[in-house]
Amino acid sequence: MLIYEPYLDYLMNKRFMSNYLMHKFNIHINLDDEKIYIPSYDSNGELNLYISRGINDKADYLIKGNKSEIIFNHYLIDFNKPIILTEGFFDGYRLQNCIPLLGKELSEDSLLFKYIILHKTPIILILDNEIKTIINKIRIADSITNYNREQIIYIGELKNNYKDIGSIQDLNIDCFNFFEWNDMYKFNLLNKI
Repeated sequence: MLIYEPYLDYLMNKRFMSNYLMHKFNIHINLDDEKIYIPSYDSNGELNLYISRGINDKADYLIKGNKSEIIFNHYLIDFNKPIILTEGFFDGYRLQNCIPLLGKELSEDSLLFKYIILHKTPIILILDNEIKTIINKIRIADSITNYNREQIIYIGELKNNYKDIGSIQDLNIDCFNFFEWNDMYKFNLLNKI
């Protein structure tokens, strides 16, 4: 157990992950390369991608698989309900119906984008609290509304100067402000740049 202790400490105390959630998401620890592995499964429960990362502050991060060809943990997602889009796995694993983008962008060629358009799924977009992500929020929302002007999109912004969702220990609805995507909100975002 002692050899796993730094990894469990990272998951439980820095990422606020319970034992239940470690099992739910099938988190693996590999002592040979000193990494945590986070798998993703398709709608049939088949492995379609995995993420590996170290546990220190300057941890290397690797995605094995093509993120534009999959929907991360598709088997957990209901496209008939609003979905939450976050940057990374640790930003959204505690949120229901949440899909990590595995980055700051959503390509129009990606399977996820096509599902959103096809199902007209309402979106809640929550990216990290950084000035540079403002452009990403605008690009993603504009891309979706270019295909469907009636698409419902909300932008979630973190309160209290949190860097990202993953850094919030007591995560709840009061940690966010939500804004409906429209031209006025877009104008206000552009003025922050």
